[in-house]
Amino acid sequence: SGNYMEFSLGSFQPSVSGVFMGATSSGDMAGDYVTYSFAYKRALSDQLDMAVIVDQPIGADVSYPTGTGYPFTGATAEVKSTAITGLLRYRFPSNFSAYGGLRLQSTDASLNLPSGGGPYALSAGQPRMPLAETAAAPAPPPSLPRYLGLGVEHILSGWDHLAFLLILVLGASTLAQLAWRVTGFTLGHSLTLVLATLGAVRPPAALIEAFIALTIACTAAERLLAGQPHAATQAALLTAVLALAGCLAGVLPWLLLPAAVLLSFGGGADARLDSLRSALFGLFHGFGFAGLLATLSPGQNLPALPLFGFNLGVELGQLLFVLPVYWLARRWPRWRDGPVLPAAVLALGCSWYFARLA
Repeated sequence: SGNYMEFSLGSFQPSVSGVFMGATSSGDMAGDYVTYSFAYKRALSDQLDMAVIVDQPIGADVSYPTGTGYPFTGATAEVKSTAITGLLRYRFPSNFSAYGGLRLQSTDASLNLPSGGGPYALSAGQPRMPLAETAAAPAPPPSLPRYLGLGVEHILSGWDHLAFLLILVLGASTLAQLAWRVTGFTLGHSLTLVLATLGAVRPPAALIEAFIALTIACTAAERLLAGQPHAATQAALLTAVLALAGCLAGVLPWLLLPAAVLLSFGGGADARLDSLRSALFGLFHGFGFAGLLATLSPGQNLPALPLFGFNLGVELGQLLFVLPVYWLARRWPRWRDGPVLPAAVLALGCSWYFARLA
């Protein structure tokens, strides 16, 4: 009965080796790894409970040392998985309960064979690779209309950015508060988008992607716990645990741990403070936008007009999402104020976070 939250962290240091033809040793080919899991259970009524579980059911990390003479020397293989499980339990009289739910699982594998003129990296997205690749066609020159469309497409197809915007909308009690939040988020990501694209600041992509997921989990937990006793403390504790996992995994710097905890306080208390916090979170989302621009124009200095067009496209796509969702939230307050949407976004945020730490 009641509500329950759990986070677990496991660290493993396996040692695996073999011998070829009774003479050549492979050396230790199993690397250290860390696993994560998160679970949240909430009583919706006296009869109905819901639970969300995020875990990593399977995985492998193999790396044969070089210079051993073993047939697979230098070869690497990796398997990563993330699963999200949603459960409902309904209690009938006479101590009888019915359970039902949905489980979504994603698995990605990669293989690297350095022999034969390689290395050749294989994955689920690229199961085959020719030994000799033809040169790629040159990319079209940057233009305002093209990058305007790319900005709209990116924000509307970026599930992590949309999840963050959804929580901003759900937590806004008035249109003015929503405007403060979205304005802060816009200013934050616009600033870092420009700085990163111009090469002034370029933090590691792994750090940025992980912290974006952390902002989603942090704001979703805050929304889910809103109205409960010590809600801010509970949200800060969850944020601290997640940030600590990122620091231990070597993805987040230790300096971000206290910063993440401080940012988890004060949401919604004051419109301007709320806007400032959204702007600070937006700084990291802007670096994510810049990462996409870098893949669209590798090695090129993007002119100011296409850069402006991309940023404008992001803002247009943002409005195309925020305004209809705000209207729907006002029309159906039960969904806006209920725990289902925040719990789902919290599960997604934790899932993305764990996957990006791996």
